[in-house]
Amino acid sequence: MADSSDRFLASRLSHVEHVALYRKNLRLVCPRCRRVRILNAAGTWWLFTQRRWNDSLKDASQRFHCGACYEAGHGRIRPAIRITDEDETPGHQLPPPPERDWRRLVSRYRS
Repeated sequence: MADSSDRFLASRLSHVEHVALYRKNLRLVCPRCRRVRILNAAGTWWLFTQRRWNDSLKDASQRFHCGACYEAGHGRIRPAIRITDEDETPGHQLPPPPERDWRRLVSRYRS
């Protein structure tokens, strides 16, 4: 069961942008094969910003799919997304945002 701070963060952090600002990561779990991938939220935010995608966590899962299930011919299985403090999984990660754009985002929320 999640403690009260986890429930508070889950209710406050409704967008990838907010998760990145809190320096958390995104945990993607395939409901079919249970593979887990942990992505850096800042890199994910930058990807969503560049492509002008809606960064709501509710809609973000529609932008991901399990590569292993897809290659096995099971179609595009959409993962469940959770907020986590765990480290990113090794391997390919999304590039971080440029320093200037990251600082602009941070300053927008500080003022």
